[in-house]
Amino acid sequence: MFKKVLIAEDIDTINFGVAQIIAELQIPEITTVQFCQDAIPKIRKAQAENDPFELLITDLSFVAARPGEGPKSGEELISAVRQIQPSIKIIVYSIEGRPFKIKSLFEKYHIDGFIMKGMESIPELKKAVLASYENQPIPLPGILGNKQLLSITDYDIAILKLLAEGLTQDEIAVNFRKSGVVPSSKSSVEKHISAMRDHLRASNNVQVVAIAKDFGLI
Repeated sequence: MFKKVLIAEDIDTINFGVAQIIAELQIPEITTVQFCQDAIPKIRKAQAENDPFELLITDLSFVAARPGEGPKSGEELISAVRQIQPSIKIIVYSIEGRPFKIKSLFEKYHIDGFIMKGMESIPELKKAVLASYENQPIPLPGILGNKQLLSITDYDIAILKLLAEGLTQDEIAVNFRKSGVVPSSKSSVEKHISAMRDHLRASNNVQVVAIAKDFGLI
């Protein structure tokens, strides 16, 4: 079993609950932090002492953050930790329910598992830790079965946000060119909007935005 685990969770009751359930696995060293910035020095120190953490369990949303530099969210923490210690196992334990966001964590950062907070989620997290240690696949969240939402990309989200602000397709293309977003042509914007209408089964752009809001995409 893992010998050294780091838990990053800002809500103290959840932090304590996760630590308790992990302790049942006879892990000798469990460290917890409530600010994601505090995780980085601990990761670095453990690396320098040649006694690295083997597993990081982190939330994605942190209500408060210490002033100064460092990650302000779980995703930023994961990105930073992957650069410091690429081989560390990472399990995300979060209330995040957007399939495209969860999918991006696997694709961008190669996380080992995602457990959605909710009823019976703590036992599921315990199972995920065991599976991770044994290099077994961790079951994916059922929400990833929504293929309509999985097809939505970060680029599509950027378009949706601007559509929600009332920008036309021409104005979105201009905005992308000024912001350095690629592709920035009007034809690309039109193509992606058309694809989103198909994926979300919307008849027009207004409905696309409404459905995107309902799903929490924007």
